[in-house]
Amino acid sequence: MNNRDSIITKEQLTEWVSQLDLDGDCDATDHQLEALIRQSLVTMNSEPVAFVDKSWTLTYYQPPMNLGVKIGDNLYRREQPARDSCAIADVIAERQRQQSVKGFSAEQDDTYVGFQLSAAAICYIEPMEAENYWPADWYDDSFKPTDTRRNLIKAAALIIAEIERIDRTAGLQIKGADQ
Repeated sequence: MNNRDSIITKEQLTEWVSQLDLDGDCDATDHQLEALIRQSLVTMNSEPVAFVDKSWTLTYYQPPMNLGVKIGDNLYRREQPARDSCAIADVIAERQRQQSVKGFSAEQDDTYVGFQLSAAAICYIEPMEAENYWPADWYDDSFKPTDTRRNLIKAAALIIAEIERIDRTAGLQIKGADQ
């Protein structure tokens, strides 16, 4: 095989995937080839996240040639493996539910300057501590623990709300300093 035959173009990959899609009777080798083609397409469509420059050796303590790259090469991020759990998606969905169904907004979250969101998260992590940590100015009947997994999802969503509030506060302080 010469060098020209070893270069796979985006067009070839796209064509191969469509051919595999038409063939409903794929065996394992075809599935593996399809995954390789799809991964290659993702890589071809991605933007570089870094490049090798003259400071490489100072940072990594070895010449880039030792790792198979040279100065000027672009570096790309690999596609992340699929997650076996939907926990992160569940936390995001819970945060969206808190906003769309329960009506909590960034503006309302910004009023909780005493870390009430974090305290509420503690209550969902350890419901037995609710009487010690549940924010005093919140309605008592708004604390609705269920099973352990659901409680942890609610806690994680509340922690995200707290982090977002902190980030917004920091952003306001930075913007205020610039003016």
